[in-house]
Amino acid sequence: MYYAFIDSNIFIRIVTQGRPGCEPIHLANLIDLVNAGTISLLVPEVVMLELEKHFRDLPTTIQDGCTRMKEAIDAELTKEFRKGLWNELAPLKDQLINNVESYKDQKLNDLVALKEEIVGFLNGDNVIHIPLTVDVMLEAERRRIAGRLPKSTRAGSQDGMIIVSLINFLEDNVSDVLFCSENVSDFGEEVGAKNKDRQWRLHPLIAGDFPSKTEFHIDLASMLAFGRGYEEAVVIEEDVGDRDFDFDDEAEYEEFLQLVNQQRRVLKERFESEVLPKMPSESQDIREELVAKISRLLKRCRQSKSWNDKSEDKLAQWLEYEPEDMIPVTSLWKLSKIKGNLIRYLHIHQKIDFEREHGLREHGEMEK
Repeated sequence: MYYAFIDSNIFIRIVTQGRPGCEPIHLANLIDLVNAGTISLLVPEVVMLELEKHFRDLPTTIQDGCTRMKEAIDAELTKEFRKGLWNELAPLKDQLINNVESYKDQKLNDLVALKEEIVGFLNGDNVIHIPLTVDVMLEAERRRIAGRLPKSTRAGSQDGMIIVSLINFLEDNVSDVLFCSENVSDFGEEVGAKNKDRQWRLHPLIAGDFPSKTEFHIDLASMLAFGRGYEEAVVIEEDVGDRDFDFDDEAEYEEFLQLVNQQRRVLKERFESEVLPKMPSESQDIREELVAKISRLLKRCRQSKSWNDKSEDKLAQWLEYEPEDMIPVTSLWKLSKIKGNLIRYLHIHQKIDFEREHGLREHGEMEK
């Protein structure tokens, strides 16, 4: 299991979508991993307070920014028309302004939905809340005065409270830790050359107080890379789905199935030989545990007295439409979701078996 900390700026990035790496799909993957217990997310109260402020201010920031952009478009294009720009292009100016207005409305709607999802998730029972106490505030101030924070200024006091909150919780813990923040200068530093494979680490002033296996990431995509499956990690030259087949033709349909099975074998073999060995040992252990758990759940489901052909037909949706032979190499977030699905599916059949045994359900009746 990993412990993880995600700074407030990452959640704001998910909402604003200013640049890639923190998209809603990454939030969904994170939630699946946390809800399944694969990641224990640490949420200092300071982060919740920062989010409260940011979420309150964001609508005004978006509205003001869009207003300024509309005014800039109007002013600049009006100036160009006065200089002789073709008047027949005037409707384009109105269209551009309308596009900004539509963008603003969509952004505000997305903000409400994502805010509710993020706040609901962070206030839930599946994360670990770390309260802000007087002791935490005093220790953060001591570290600031002593220069034991990356930023020993008043502006860095909130970061100090986050650091102390995490250090106190992780004091007796040796698990791997994932630390995610856009503000590298507040918590970390860059390692090596600034190339396409840029890497970061915790700042030396705080690194010694964290577990030795602590990784620093600047976006969710990077932080969650340990959980990638064949879908994200293996690229093939030709995708069967890109070809046209006449499924009404039996021979072509058979060819399609053979090619699909061959492609799956290639994907699985390449993931197991090229990708999996390079994954962190903790990630490999988590995968092995999830796959074993899913295998046991499948076996128990199929051993249920109420299991029948209809149950088998419905199984694909509970497996997130992942073929059984590909389950061991799919992503950790999909494995986590499949495990949860199968626990619920097993409970359905156990309930049916119990009710039949006690005469509470007709033998031919199946789950809805």
